[in-house]
Amino acid sequence: MPQPSRLPVLATVVLTAVLYTMVTGDRPLDIHIERPQFLGLHALIEVLSAVVCITVGITAWQVVDERDRGTRRWLGSAFVLVGLLDVLHLLSYAGMPDLGAPSSTHKAIVLWLLARAVPAVALLVWATPWWPQALRAERAGGPAAALGLASVVVLAATAMLVPQAFPATFQAGEGLTPFKLWLEAGLVLAYLTAYVLARVRLARLPADVQADEAPVKDALLLMALSEGFFVLYGNGVTDMANLLGHVYKVVAYGLLFHGLFLNQIRRPFVRLANAHSALERRTAEYRELFELAPLGVLRVDEHGRVQMANRALEHMFGYAHEQLVGQPVGMLMPARSRRLHMRLRRTPGASSPTRRIRLGKGMHGVRADGQVIDLEVSLSSQATAAGERLTAYVADVSYRRQHARALQHRSTHDPLTGLPNRWLLGERLADATTIAGREGGQVGVLLLDLDSFHLVNDSHGTVAGDAMLRELARRVGGCLRAGDTLARLGGDEFVVVAHGLHERGEVEAVARKIQSVLAGGMAIGGASWPLVVSVGMAVFPHDGTQADALLQAAEQALASSKRQGRGQVTLYDARLGEAQKREGRLRSRLQRALQHQALGLHYQPQVDTATGHILGFEALLRWNDPELGPVSPAEFVPVAERCGLVHAMGQRVLEAACQQQRSWRDQGLCTRVSINLSPLQFRQPDLARQIAQALQAAALPADALAVEVTESAMMDDPAAAAEQLQRLVALGIEAHLDDFGTGHSSLAWLKSFPISTIKIDRTFVRDMMNDASDDAIVRAVIGLAHTMDRAVVAEGVELAAQRERLLSLGCGLCQGWLFSAAVPPDQAAALLRAGRIEPPAAALVAAAGTVRS
Repeated sequence: MPQPSRLPVLATVVLTAVLYTMVTGDRPLDIHIERPQFLGLHALIEVLSAVVCITVGITAWQVVDERDRGTRRWLGSAFVLVGLLDVLHLLSYAGMPDLGAPSSTHKAIVLWLLARAVPAVALLVWATPWWPQALRAERAGGPAAALGLASVVVLAATAMLVPQAFPATFQAGEGLTPFKLWLEAGLVLAYLTAYVLARVRLARLPADVQADEAPVKDALLLMALSEGFFVLYGNGVTDMANLLGHVYKVVAYGLLFHGLFLNQIRRPFVRLANAHSALERRTAEYRELFELAPLGVLRVDEHGRVQMANRALEHMFGYAHEQLVGQPVGMLMPARSRRLHMRLRRTPGASSPTRRIRLGKGMHGVRADGQVIDLEVSLSSQATAAGERLTAYVADVSYRRQHARALQHRSTHDPLTGLPNRWLLGERLADATTIAGREGGQVGVLLLDLDSFHLVNDSHGTVAGDAMLRELARRVGGCLRAGDTLARLGGDEFVVVAHGLHERGEVEAVARKIQSVLAGGMAIGGASWPLVVSVGMAVFPHDGTQADALLQAAEQALASSKRQGRGQVTLYDARLGEAQKREGRLRSRLQRALQHQALGLHYQPQVDTATGHILGFEALLRWNDPELGPVSPAEFVPVAERCGLVHAMGQRVLEAACQQQRSWRDQGLCTRVSINLSPLQFRQPDLARQIAQALQAAALPADALAVEVTESAMMDDPAAAAEQLQRLVALGIEAHLDDFGTGHSSLAWLKSFPISTIKIDRTFVRDMMNDASDDAIVRAVIGLAHTMDRAVVAEGVELAAQRERLLSLGCGLCQGWLFSAAVPPDQAAALLRAGRIEPPAAALVAAAGTVRS
């Protein structure tokens, strides 16, 4: 290999000495360049320097040298960064447009110093001969180099945006500061040190490497001399020293590029040329590429027999090399692919010199063990005197296609149960309605909702809840016909699409069958939990002809089922649509009423049965809407619970009742007011804190308030209800059990609940004079309350005879229209001032159109 020309060290030193004398002697040779010309010349030199630096860096990344790859990669990155810093230095020079902070001499000098320091440090590290070889590997030293380069980027960004963060490098009227000059001197020392170390390092390398990298040593000397001229530039010598420093720098970078990288690019080819003849080299390379190719490569002769197969193909199909060579290629194909192979071999054009065919999806191969694998194949044919030879490039894409199929399944199925999701349900329902419409059949859509599912999650955690959902999916899926679809919409909602119905009523039989297979419940946490579903049903084409319309109809039917209680089945009816519209309007108006505080409280007195003395009030919510008129709580409270407004409504009732109590007490009227808690409100974890805050805000004692909770709300989760009641009683608030007898109380739980009062539901009081069963229930409840040392209140007392009967049974408190309807706050205050109520002798006090609660 011819030796590259190098700059002799002696000639360099002599030339530099002459130039030094010329610019620093008694009669220094200096030039003066006007500002515009200087900026142009400076820009030209800096651009040239940046181009050389970036070329050095890019070339370094393209060099493949297994012995020093890591070092050259980070060294190349450093020189790319130097090139960029030179560009920023150019753009920041005084007189250039502002980029970031205003352009200034100080800003340009800071970027200049960074651009000089980076190659000095990088080349000093490169020249050090004592680094272990491991640190020069491809991945070694990467984090440290990345950290160093990132630090320079941060410093450069700081210089561009906040140059004043660095010590002053230039003083107007005084020139460069000592800080700048000492840094330049330090760089001279760094380059000289690198020069000495490079000589030591090169002496340890092979002769061909020394010849390649010798110019780098000369470049280090030139860079040291370049920095020396920049030091002179700060000591009074101006444009000449500056120009010489830049020229030396560019020449040094050129030598560095030539010695460090261009020779490196040529070195591998020279080693191959010296080691092998041209034919041997090509053969070895091709054989290596053939054997190490990641794709399977197979060559087939004109008779369809395997000539060559590489290691990847042998591993792909599970055959040894000797088992493949000479065998028919059809042994690697299923029957269908064999036919395709023969057809391709007979395709016109086989006699052309070369042709390429790409076979994509649907290709399969057969391994030695009989396993069928997915393939992608590209064929290249070559015509010979004996016939056509085929070369196949084969990729095993089994995993990729399995992954694609798995992704497709996940996008169309529920991950928990494996059932079709909402999207796939829509597709299948659309297909089912299309077929039914063409054949004149019917399709049933059943929307299932698992009742009390939240209790399982709350009591046993989401793992138990997930197990319940999977069990429901298993049982329901097992009872459906082969053509039916079971899908999960999310949460505890499932949809069944029943095909081939002949009559609309058949869908109800499907619903009852589903409920029957779930009737046994399942064991969770050592206890048996019921699997009870509410069902809403719609039928194509009676209730809708589109999938969305059918699902909406089923949702409306399900809402009706849930309003009726647990485990109900409802088939869509047009009246449900009207009820849905009514509920939507109620929801909108109710939200507006809450925002404008249009809901008010009326107060119904609770009196001593014998004397008529007022012992407290029950606060009852009233709503008289400008558009809807008076709306019963029995209608709007369930709507509030379903749409999430019940918490805001309950908070409004709590605050209004406490404020009214405060107003009455300021008038000298003391009593106790009880408020009703909805089941959702009663389950709030911070309920006790909310009540305590409301009492504190109104400056009320705890005994001024009582809470009424329905029997069904307590029995949804008796243990949690007992804990909640304990927290309320701990505040000093009385707890009343409302609507007793309408739920399914356990006497054991009733005993553990810290309630002070039991309220007999109005349905028993209403008919007690005419129905012996109701009279017996009232008598039993009063006796139970006395036995448990609880107070008892009879609701809905409207007849004097009812009062007399209750008094004879020992019921101490009554509440009802016989004494007073629920009245506004001012009328309630008047009743408080009177102290007692004398009930009229009339049999029933009622007013047409008045809301009772």
